[in-house]
Amino acid sequence: MSVLNRTGFVTVRLELETRVNVSYSTTHDEAYCGEDGMTEYASDPIEALVAPSGLASGAPCWVDLATTNLAASKEFYGEILRWRFHDDLTVPANPYTIATVDGWAVAGLYQPPPDQPAPPSWTLYLAVRNATASVGWVERLGGEVLQGPVEIREQEHLLMVADPGGAIIGLWEQPAGWEFGTGIRGAFSWAELNTWHGAEADQFFAGLFGYTPEQIGDGERYDYTSWWHGDQQILGRQQMTAEFGEHVVPHWMVYFNANPELGVDGTAARATALGGRVAIQPFNSAFGRVAAISDPAGVTFTIIDSTRRIEVEPPRAEVDDPYAD
Repeated sequence: MSVLNRTGFVTVRLELETRVNVSYSTTHDEAYCGEDGMTEYASDPIEALVAPSGLASGAPCWVDLATTNLAASKEFYGEILRWRFHDDLTVPANPYTIATVDGWAVAGLYQPPPDQPAPPSWTLYLAVRNATASVGWVERLGGEVLQGPVEIREQEHLLMVADPGGAIIGLWEQPAGWEFGTGIRGAFSWAELNTWHGAEADQFFAGLFGYTPEQIGDGERYDYTSWWHGDQQILGRQQMTAEFGEHVVPHWMVYFNANPELGVDGTAARATALGGRVAIQPFNSAFGRVAAISDPAGVTFTIIDSTRRIEVEPPRAEVDDPYAD
């Protein structure tokens, strides 16, 4: 299990009218910033690439789901991942739900209000040392700042950005003691960027966070890089091909560990019974048994059982991806 020191129950609403209820005491060190307010991430030593939360800068720090039906989503994910839920009703009209596994916060869920419509989607958030400084680097490296940075609480800020290929991701300057449970049943396991512009994505995120890309495919038929901080494997990037469909937009795919009571195949079957759809049928891979599932709102995510790894070539099955226009 990977998790920061637990300091309290985190409650977050991430529609940029955001609030957080979490105990913390440390503040952001302004020495992170250069004279122009930016940070030379790529030139910093690895040991310096640490966000105030304690996570490596650029490491996944949260995921949440925007959904058209919060109650239905809670029923669906509660069944297949065995999540429990805590609702923050500070604003009754716009509740934000924290999903937990064995008491650890693993994800958020919310239903955007009618006057702030947003497409159903999973959003990945990466830890940053200084959200304000990140704005300049995002723009300098060819990305776009969509919203923010917004101050959630003192010394805590959030911004939403698009990389040069258009994939959306959140950058979050979080407090010390931030809790994000990973590596356990039903929790976040991995995320990868599916993009039409692989080399540009490698360059953008390496410049922003100091990642070292490592090609694990052949670079042509299968172009997939892993992004590393030293000996830490952080994220993946996959170059999309015609098999995805030409209208599929760049997006992040979020992986969750399968509940061992169901396994990948049982999860796929249960998801279908609950109104979801199996976007990619279960298959074996070098990383475990995997399936892509769409929830009843059409949001796709991946289930993985990393205990079932085999030596196989990367899958080349045609992808039925709901991110197509």
